[in-house]
Amino acid sequence: MLEKHRTDMIVVGGGPIGLLTAIEAKENHPSLGITVLERYDEYQRKHPLVIAPQSFDGITASSYLKPTIEAFKKAKTVRTTTIEEKLEGYAHWLGIQILKNEQVTDPTSLKDRFKDVQVIVGADGARSTVRKKVFEDELEEERDLNYICEIKYDVWEKTEQLGSCCGGLWGMKRGGVFIQEHVGREQEAKVPVSIRVFLSKSEFDQMQGATYRTPYNLESENLPPAIKEKAERWLRIRQQNLGERRVIGSEKITTTRLGTYKSKTFVKRDSVNDVTIQVTSPTT
Repeated sequence: MLEKHRTDMIVVGGGPIGLLTAIEAKENHPSLGITVLERYDEYQRKHPLVIAPQSFDGITASSYLKPTIEAFKKAKTVRTTTIEEKLEGYAHWLGIQILKNEQVTDPTSLKDRFKDVQVIVGADGARSTVRKKVFEDELEEERDLNYICEIKYDVWEKTEQLGSCCGGLWGMKRGGVFIQEHVGREQEAKVPVSIRVFLSKSEFDQMQGATYRTPYNLESENLPPAIKEKAERWLRIRQQNLGERRVIGSEKITTTRLGTYKSKTFVKRDSVNDVTIQVTSPTT
């Protein structure tokens, strides 16, 4: 079935990069009909991000978007969902069509559905289907920067960041580990807390099964004893110094690999389908 919305450009992936790509294109070329295809109905990632202000350098921010970008720059942490919701709202306001529950398995077949499309941009992350199908997943560079274990749990009523006070530095020194903390807003008498522990490569390899879809908990058999000891030690420090009342069983433990990669080729012309295809890269 053909879409009523004229689509000159398709962005595959409705995360922050995909939405910003669509917004930038619309800001610079208002006449373009742009459609964003997002595989999920709801955003999957809800974790807080520490954003370097220079990440937004060069963005064409209108008077409407500029305050949002400035707020992101000033904030110590911003939740992924907050970024996506703000950008999605602005994209809708610009007239960008966002279609969800759209699983793109073959980017070249999109021309059959969107007859007017001239450009397809793959902004679908590190495991990009566009890069795999069109660019044969060829990378010029790929390397890991850091490995993180994130421990999320809920606290009854109230809490705060331990930081450098109340034993925080003592805990980091004695624990021999670098810690980042984030405390969310209270909802239904519970406050979400996230603790990020930086792992070694060997520690990360031991618990790659702890994903956002299949998180571990403190009692998981696959949780390495050394990681469990680090997590429980920090939780004890927070309880002793802040009086936290943790919601038992609310713990979710996941791992993330922070890396950088650069595609060998960024743009290809599909002469058969009369469309230009590109990927957003490099990405960190």
